[in-house]
Amino acid sequence: MIRLTFHKLLARLGAFSAILATAGVLLNNPLHWWGFIAILSFILLQPLIEVPREIHVTRQISRQVNYVGQNCRVDVEIQVNKGIGPVVVADNLPEVCRLQEGSNFKLFWKGFLPLKTNYSYTITFPRTGKYYLGKFLWKSWDALGIRVGHTGETEEHQEIEVNPRLVPIKKMRNFVTYSRIPFPAGAKTAYGVPTLEIKDIRQYQYGDPHKFINWKATARNMYNVPIVNEFEREGKKTAWIFLDHSDNLQFGTSINDGREYALEAVNSMVSFFLQHNMKVGFCTFGWSSHLIYPASGYQQQWRIMRTLLDLNFLQTTKEAWKKEGAKKTQISLKKVLLKYKKYFLMQEPVNVIVSRAFPHNVYKFSEGIDEMIKFSHIPHGKPPLIFVNIAGHKLAAQDETEMLAGELLKARDRNNLQTLRRKVNWVEWDPTEMQFYKALKNMEVT
Repeated sequence: MIRLTFHKLLARLGAFSAILATAGVLLNNPLHWWGFIAILSFILLQPLIEVPREIHVTRQISRQVNYVGQNCRVDVEIQVNKGIGPVVVADNLPEVCRLQEGSNFKLFWKGFLPLKTNYSYTITFPRTGKYYLGKFLWKSWDALGIRVGHTGETEEHQEIEVNPRLVPIKKMRNFVTYSRIPFPAGAKTAYGVPTLEIKDIRQYQYGDPHKFINWKATARNMYNVPIVNEFEREGKKTAWIFLDHSDNLQFGTSINDGREYALEAVNSMVSFFLQHNMKVGFCTFGWSSHLIYPASGYQQQWRIMRTLLDLNFLQTTKEAWKKEGAKKTQISLKKVLLKYKKYFLMQEPVNVIVSRAFPHNVYKFSEGIDEMIKFSHIPHGKPPLIFVNIAGHKLAAQDETEMLAGELLKARDRNNLQTLRRKVNWVEWDPTEMQFYKALKNMEVT
């Protein structure tokens, strides 16, 4: 298309020079002759004019670490030293990348003097991961399209790290908890020296000191079993976050992806727990079983973030597993708990499961939750367990009919998951309707 335009320009210049020459003969006007000579000289000297080459392109990124959906500004500087003619420069962007403002394509004219120009554009990434801005592709043409131009590329690789969205969780005061965190039946500290603050009373267990016996409560106990006072212990409370890394979260579109919202929920809760001086542990089940032992501080958040980024590159499709000759099996939540049982004992943490429940996988989740309850000793059988269910029925909806179908499916699943909802503190999060911290406010406390 561009080359055809240059040929037309050459033909028009030739026709215009012929008109000027004819007008100069008929009218005997020197201006027509000078115009004819100038155009003819330009056409004859064109083969001596060099096609633009030695093109240098550099890129500057506003930030190397971004969050999902955050705008990132890219500034590009172009320098051409030799040649005359048009030049096109294009930035090779990742497929997932979305162009918000500007253009990654630049067309400009190189004149007689060295050229130095720049342009900018804004991009955003809808998914977590590590992305690479590849080479710049450029092409130059002869000014009149007589000769073949040059093509090339620049070695300008740069990496951008995209982390899950961090949504601040606001403090909620409508729950009575064991610890100062906005979740029901919060974490307890099983280690440390007992303080003078009474947490609860319970039946006597082997090894309890006799000085902890509550004689008044024991006298009122009809089963003649000693009742002891349970005191708060010094030390940090613990939270375990379990992320479902399986097909359960593979729904939505390439932009609105269920896995991306799961990472957002995990990242937000990790940040919240660590800010409240708690120890946070992380574990995955499904296609992988990564475990990070509970710790506190910025380093722990960095470890969990690195694991979340690595999960984005794991091959989880059936075709990829067939190519590797592996058997398509997933590790259930119960198997993960039994595998790392020694890490969960004597902690009595608050447990958070991030997944999506279906009627066909309720039994597997129930098995895992029953096994998780064994590690807790909260009175009245109320487990310190939160299930964050990411409802994605409307993520891929494009019209009102599909939105209505999503509402019907959502109501169907809600009715079929009643048994599982009664066992845990249920958080129903529909990313199309509300933010994550608002979903926590609507938590169904058992």
